[in-house]
Amino acid sequence: MEAEYKIVLQDPVFGSIVKMHENGLGYSARLIHSILGKQLMTDKKHELWFIFGQRPLRFSMQEYYAVTGFMFRETNNENWETWEKDGGFWSNLLESNAGITLKMIKDVHIKSANKWSREDRLRLVYVCIIAGLVMAQSIYVHIPRKYIMLVMDLERLHRYPWGLTSFDFLVENINKSSAGLREGKSYTLDGFSLALQIWLMEAIPVLGTMMSTKVKNAPVTIPRCTNWSGFSALSFGDISRLESTFRDIDDIYPFISCTGDFDVVDSAEYVRDDEMTDGRVDCLKNMISHGTDWSTQVWEIDGAGSRSCTARAETLATNGDNACEAETPTCVPGDKSVPSRGKKRVRDPGSEARKKQMLWERAVAKERHIDDGLQSLIRDLFQSALIPLEEKIDNLQGKIEGLETSVAALTSKIGAPAQNAPPINATRSEEPSTSDLPTNPETVPLPKTVRKTRNSKR
Repeated sequence: MEAEYKIVLQDPVFGSIVKMHENGLGYSARLIHSILGKQLMTDKKHELWFIFGQRPLRFSMQEYYAVTGFMFRETNNENWETWEKDGGFWSNLLESNAGITLKMIKDVHIKSANKWSREDRLRLVYVCIIAGLVMAQSIYVHIPRKYIMLVMDLERLHRYPWGLTSFDFLVENINKSSAGLREGKSYTLDGFSLALQIWLMEAIPVLGTMMSTKVKNAPVTIPRCTNWSGFSALSFGDISRLESTFRDIDDIYPFISCTGDFDVVDSAEYVRDDEMTDGRVDCLKNMISHGTDWSTQVWEIDGAGSRSCTARAETLATNGDNACEAETPTCVPGDKSVPSRGKKRVRDPGSEARKKQMLWERAVAKERHIDDGLQSLIRDLFQSALIPLEEKIDNLQGKIEGLETSVAALTSKIGAPAQNAPPINATRSEEPSTSDLPTNPETVPLPKTVRKTRNSKR
C-alpha cells in the first residue's frame, strides 16, 4: 500500500512518526532498560525523574510534546466513540463487535487489503501506527474499538489529544515496569517508549551522537523525533562506559521545551490540575537552577533498590549507578514474544565506527584527567616527602663543607715543612754523573753467576 503510506507520511500529526522509519532510527531496548533502573521515586503523577551520570533528568508532558509534537489539550464536549456506517471492512468490524489484533492484520488482512476501498486501506495504515507505536501493546492484544472509531473520521482523528493519552499510557507502564524490575521479574513495556529514547538522545547530546546522526543543524525542531538519522546499537558496556566517563564539560539538559533546551523549566500550560506536590522535587529543581555540582551526589537507595529523590552530598554508594549491570530481566518493548537474538542490520555503518571512536577518546581523556582533589593530594604527598629530603641534603652539605675545611687544614700542615727541606739536587751532587758510566756492554762487569753461564756455553 505504497500510495496510502505516502499519504500518511505527509500527515500533520502522524507523519513525524513515519518519518522516524524513513530516517532509519532504531530502538535500543538496552538503553530503555538501563534508564528504568535509574528512576527516582517521587510523589509526582505526571512526570518522571531519572539520573544519568549522577545528574537528574525530568521526563514530563513538556518533554514528551517537544519530542512527538502530539496535542496535549483535551477537547471538551466531544464524543470520540461515534462512527458512521459505510459498508467497508472497518465499519462491518465495528458493527459485528468482532475483535482484531496486529497479529491478525499481519497474517490475514494485509493479504486481502488490495480488495478494500481506498479509505479502508488508509485507515489500516493509521490503525497500525496507533496500535503498533503510539499506543503500543502486544500484537496478540485486541486493538481497542475506540482507535478504530477514531480512524473512521480523519478530521476527528487529528483533533484527538494523542499526546495526553499516549503520555499517560507510557508513564503508567514505565511505573509498572520499574516495579517489576525492582522485584526482579520479567516485564513488558507497553506504550510509545521510543519517545523516551529520543528524549534521552536530546537531553544527553553525546548519547545521541553515539547512537545516530543529527539530521538538522537547527537548535530547536518540533517534533524532535525527526532530528535523527541512522542507528548504532548500544551494549550495556557502552552505556556503562559512557556514564562512567561523563564529565562536567558534557552538555546535559534536565529540562527540554518546545522553544529550546533549559529555557523553560515549568510551563503552566503543561501543569495538570490533579498533579501532586512534592517538596523534594521542588528542592531538586532549585539545586539544578543554582548549578549544583553533582559529582559528589548520593541518591538514597531503599531496601527495594529504588532511588529516592532525597539529595545528599556524600560519597557515592557502592550499589549506585551500577545496579542495572546485574543480571536483570530483559525489556521487551510492546510485545511479550521475545524475538530471536540474531545480529541486527545497522542502517548507518559510519555511526558504529563513530561510537567506538568516541568511547575510546573519552576513555583516554578520563585517564589523563585528574581532578583538583587528587592533584592537591599528590602535591601534599610530594611536599611531605621532599621536606625531610631537603633537610638531609642540607645536613650532608654541611658535612661536606666541614670535610673540605679539614682537608684544607691538613694540606696546609703537610705543605709547611716541605718548604724548609733542602733541594733534591743537593743530595745527589756527590753521585757520579751518568756521562762517566761506560756505554759498551762488553766492558760492563757482570755478576759471577752470569760469568759462569757464559763460560759453560763456551
